[in-house]
Amino acid sequence: RDLFLGEQLRKENKSLGRWQFREKIVSQMETMFNEPGDTSLRTHMDDLFNSFAQLENAPESNTARTDIVAKAVTLTNDFRQLSAQLNSLRNSVDRDLGNRVGEVNRLSSEIAGLNQQVARMELGGNRANDIRDRRDLLIDKLSDLVDVNVIEDSNGSARVYIGSMVLVDGNVQYEIATK
Repeated sequence: RDLFLGEQLRKENKSLGRWQFREKIVSQMETMFNEPGDTSLRTHMDDLFNSFAQLENAPESNTARTDIVAKAVTLTNDFRQLSAQLNSLRNSVDRDLGNRVGEVNRLSSEIAGLNQQVARMELGGNRANDIRDRRDLLIDKLSDLVDVNVIEDSNGSARVYIGSMVLVDGNVQYEIATK
């Protein structure tokens, strides 16, 4: 396996995973805001301000005053509904991040186990190509989730970093958590 191409693949996987996650969230937010649309927040704000303009032209009109109250109630309900939807989205994103962290920990644990097998097998002078391939596949899957950097040690085990933080060092795996 070409080390340079493997590193490029992991870098692009990380970028793809990040943008897919962001696209998912942004598309859900677009649906919530319903822009442009007849029942969008902006439409209801425009309706309220237009009602104020009508009241300015006819300050004695009870109909114009009642219209302002109705438009304000509609806008207030929109804000409450949007707030509830955004809170629900935040909770969903928190759950997704928790699931991703769990997957990162699972993959890093498997990588640490494979590192131990590689080091043990290659200690006797054999080459653990199949185990290395499985480990590389897991590292590629990990790169879909987080920014991964890999350094291979002289004994054949891989040190895996998330940014500058060690995630796997030989057969030792360091778990991450969300807060």
